[in-house]
Amino acid sequence: MSPDATGKNGVAFDLEFWARSQRPPLYNNHAMLGRMTIDTKGRLWVPLHGGSHVLQINPRFGEVMQAIRIPAVKVTACVFGDLYSNALYVSTLAFGANEKAPAGDQGGSIFRITQLNGDVNGHAAWPFVIYSL
Repeated sequence: MSPDATGKNGVAFDLEFWARSQRPPLYNNHAMLGRMTIDTKGRLWVPLHGGSHVLQINPRFGEVMQAIRIPAVKVTACVFGDLYSNALYVSTLAFGANEKAPAGDQGGSIFRITQLNGDVNGHAAWPFVIYSL
């Protein structure tokens, strides 16, 4: 493995190791890391696909700063938005026609979370422009 820009390699966060240390467990069965975003303090916001949560992680120390419960099992991605980039938008997947969804699962929705612990803001979005040839 080649070194990254800082000259160091390593795991910033190990979900399986962290999940085994939780008492009581934060989620049942297996969860995967989803499409994450980053805030202006360099903290990662990571959805747990199969885990019904978004984790705020300090990658410098590999610690979970907070876990936000989402009323859906299949949490897929998150991004900051709103005028001051201080709301976290979280997308989820619905269960398929041949799958049994847990009672109360609200998958297939996008959730807006505004009561985040601490002074949390995301980065301003850059416009995406496709130039014609």
